[in-house]
This record gives sequence, structure tokens and C-alpha cells, in this order.
Amino acid sequence: MKNKRMREILATIEKLRGEAKGLKEEKKFDDATAKLAEISDLQKEYEVEKALFEAEQAEVPDEPVSKGGKLTDEEKSFVAFCRSQQTEKTLSLGSNGAIVPDSIANKIIEAVKELSPIYAKATIYNAKGVLSIPCYGADSSDDVQAAYATEFTDLTAHQGKFASVDLSALTIGALAKISKSLINNTDVDVLEFIVNKVAKAIADFIEKELLVGAGTSGKMTGATTTTNVNTLTTKTVAGHTADVLIDTQLMVPEVYQKDACWIMNKDVFKAVRKLKDTEGDYILTKNFADGFGWMLLGKPVYVSENMPAVAASSVSVLYGDFSGMACKLAKNVEVQVLNELYAAQHAVGVVGWVEVDSKIENAQKFVGIKNAAA
Repeated sequence: MKNKRMREILATIEKLRGEAKGLKEEKKFDDATAKLAEISDLQKEYEVEKALFEAEQAEVPDEPVSKGGKLTDEEKSFVAFCRSQQTEKTLSLGSNGAIVPDSIANKIIEAVKELSPIYAKATIYNAKGVLSIPCYGADSSDDVQAAYATEFTDLTAHQGKFASVDLSALTIGALAKISKSLINNTDVDVLEFIVNKVAKAIADFIEKELLVGAGTSGKMTGATTTTNVNTLTTKTVAGHTADVLIDTQLMVPEVYQKDACWIMNKDVFKAVRKLKDTEGDYILTKNFADGFGWMLLGKPVYVSENMPAVAASSVSVLYGDFSGMACKLAKNVEVQVLNELYAAQHAVGVVGWVEVDSKIENAQKFVGIKNAAA
């Protein structure tokens, strides 16, 4: 292994040798001797540079320690495989590459949670296959109730009803192509880079589907499909007034207000950012207690590019506690490294496969602002 300066010295030595040969043939022996002296000095410099470089390498671990701590033997094998330093036999084989250890799959799941606040706030079920979630009180007309009791008089019996929310096993994939030059750079934390690359692709997809998933066959269901909406009489950004926002907030029962937040389209955020109260103060304020985000009517605000634009019948603002969204994400993510497929591009393919689905588990927990149909 050579560093940049060592490669430069070798290139210069090769150039000087060619020049010395030319001078010899021209009978310019003194000039040729001077070139040879330069070569001798460069060779000495090369040996010193080599010794220093090898000493530095001995002090540096083969792989930078990731944020999660020291790498396991399996994770080291994965990194070595990506760098083509080991064969596929060091890893479990898949049909189109090598399947990486569960510890790396878990790192990807945790990174998805960090990258997507919507996913982080949803109620997550880590399970494989179809999952049925029982929901009590589907028919509120006969829910169990407390009442005053009169001596020797029977209490009125009530019977709450159970329904279920069924989460299926939809498969999604995320493919990231990564430069071999970048992977082979000893200064790069390869494991963290690959985990974040795949996790971001999965997080972007899941966030979008958790918000706007159509809920049709083979598709996740998003929060904007909720029927619990505050329908406007306009379909313009200007229709999202302070009064509308207050009315929307109060549509969520007080019991679900504690962990509530706002999610909105960027254009709506821009308009809300300019709203002022009667004293001329902006109603949207800085949230210094939570990383300098934004607060609206006492609740955090998240802006998402995935929220629909203001248009006829679109839901461009959501408010509430998004634990009312149920999301099933199988924890055993399958990640494969495709070394051969992109070899001609001097790149490595890393693909992640995961089972996922989402449904609205409790519609009372959040509400949408729906624009007028016309």
C-alpha cells in the first residue's frame, strides 16, 4: 500500500530514469550523472516516507470504529468483503450476492428511525408475515361506560366491540451504488456509510408511504387518507388561517394532545410562517428546547417534501399524535452486497429488502386539513 507522496516519488524517479537514458545516448554524461544523483536522493526519500507510512498504519485500526462501538467479527468480514479483500465464503450466500449479518440489519432499522420522525412517532410492530392488531371500541354506540349506581338496581350492561387492523407483508427494496474508490479509502467508516446510504433510501420511502400511501391493494396506507378532516371552503394556501389551525387542533381529543405535532407541506409552512397575532407577533415560534425547530400553537412542526401540495381535495396539513399510525417493519432486513453486477462501473451495489405495511390504527389521534374539492 502506498500513500500519495510515495506514488509521486516513484513517478518522478521513472521520469528521471528516462531523461538520464536520453542524456547518455547524447553523450552528455555529466548531465546524466546529475539525474542519477537526483534519483538516488528520491530513493532515500521514498524509503523514509515508506517507513513513516507503515508506522502510521500500524497505529491505526484496519477499520475505523463506528459510532456504535467496536465492530464484530461478522461486521469486519462484511467490510472486508465490500473492499474485495475476502471471498463470499466469509458471509452467508444469497441468490444474488452475500447476505450480511443481523447486527448490520439492526443498525439500518435504527438509522431509519433516526432519519424519519414520522416513522419514529408511529406505533412500530417488528414482526414477519401478516399481523392482525385488535382495536377495541370500533362501534362507540355501545362502549362500556361508568354511571351512578342506585342501591338494589342493576347496572346497565354495555358491550364494546373489537375490530382488527390487518398489516400484510409488502416487500420493498432499496438499491445503493457505492464507489469502490470511496470504499477502499482507509479514512472512510465503510460500515456507517453503507448503513446510512441504505437506511436513507428506506426511510425516504417509508416516510412518503406513511404520509400519502394510497392504501390500495399491495400499497401501504398513509395518514392523509384519514376521514377525520377539517374541510376548508378553499383550495388555496391562504385558506390555512390561524383560526383554521386552532379549529383543527381542537378536533383532537385532549387525551391525545400530549404528544401531538404538526406535519405540513413546505408551501403551507411558508404561509403559516408569516401569520401574526393581533399584537403583530408571529404565531410560529422557534423551539429552542428541541434543537431549534419550530413550534405552532405550542406543538412541534415538521415540514415534509412528501406532504401533498395544496390542491383540490388534498390533505396538506396533519396534526395529532401519530402513534395512531400502525407500521409493521420486519426486523430481519435482508441486505445483499452485489460485487460483480457493477464491477464494470468500479462500484458495489448494496440492496436492502424489508417487509413493511401501515394502516391507521386510531383515527381519533390525528386530523387532517383537507382542501375544498373545487
